[in-house]
Amino acid sequence: MEDRVTRLETHVEHIFRYLADLKAGLESLEARVSERFNKLEARFDDKFDKMDARLTRIIYWALGLYIALAATLLGVMARGFHWV
Repeated sequence: MEDRVTRLETHVEHIFRYLADLKAGLESLEARVSERFNKLEARFDDKFDKMDARLTRIIYWALGLYIALAATLLGVMARGFHWV
């Protein structure tokens, strides 16, 4: 009976060592993934900031075109109705 208990204790010690190695590996993997995620997040933030600036310019440009179109339409209507 004591032989069995000793063997079981030995196996449990190996399991604990194996789990400790797995835990260390997972912590290292988590650190690497976290580092890469932070770099990727920073790149996306930069790209979204640039895209936001571009979209703002496009919106202002589109608004200017809309106002020009409305003014042109009103001018054509004024000429057609002999207001001018």
